[in-house]
Amino acid sequence: MFQFLGKNRIYLTAAVLLGAAALLLSSSIQRETRFSFIDRLIFDLAVPIQKMVAVPAQTVREVWGDYVALMGVSEENKELRRRISDLAEENRQFREALLTAERYRLIGEMRDRLPQPMIPASVIGEDSTAWFRTVLLDRGERDGVKRGMAVVTAEGVVGHVVAASSRAAKVLLVIDTTSAVDVMVERSRARGIVEGERDSLCALKYMVHGDDVKVGDRLVSSGMGGFFPKGLPVGKVTEIATEKRGLFQQAIVQPSVDFNKLEEVFVILELSPQQKLLEELAPPLG
Repeated sequence: MFQFLGKNRIYLTAAVLLGAAALLLSSSIQRETRFSFIDRLIFDLAVPIQKMVAVPAQTVREVWGDYVALMGVSEENKELRRRISDLAEENRQFREALLTAERYRLIGEMRDRLPQPMIPASVIGEDSTAWFRTVLLDRGERDGVKRGMAVVTAEGVVGHVVAASSRAAKVLLVIDTTSAVDVMVERSRARGIVEGERDSLCALKYMVHGDDVKVGDRLVSSGMGGFFPKGLPVGKVTEIATEKRGLFQQAIVQPSVDFNKLEEVFVILELSPQQKLLEELAPPLG
């Protein structure tokens, strides 16, 4: 008991003085309006003690007010984050709608450009090795897709179907080293063969020295050689080989199609006359 009083004597003394000051001040105010010397002394002693009590209470009220304000800001932030998430989803859906509209526009343009029937297909797989560059499409024989059919986009030639199942088809890209497309220079009509190279480039080969070809010339399919209709963009000449020996000259070609961003293509549902002939001459299986 005495230990408790010893530890808290300061607080007990302040409480006693505060209580005494309050009682004396109350009785003094009730007796008269003028303060005596004793009243003033007690009043002067009471004010600091009241301030000691009032300041912590005011601090608590301010801290509580700040806490309530922060809670309100937190709720506003949650609402803003929810709204931002909703707007982001709306923006994504809007972009998808634009892309869908663009795909339909390109389908219309392709059908106006080419009289052959065609079907859109999505790229669902890729096989890029040191030896082959192929992609897998989500269309197959049940959709009319057959081996030997040309695959294109609005930008130009993609490749041709080398295998097909009922629901999928494998396409050999023109950038594959085993691929070859008969082309002509759109400006001069000079002929050559575009073959795939590494690093997603192609090479223009078998053009006789003296044939009119320049850097920047656009190359289009000639309609010869088996797979592609005439006039489809194949690529652009970016460099002419300086080697003058031999019968032919060569050039480096940048393909018209960006194969790193290949997502949707069109399969031309009609074999070229050359492919039809090969189909007729092919021995029956089994």
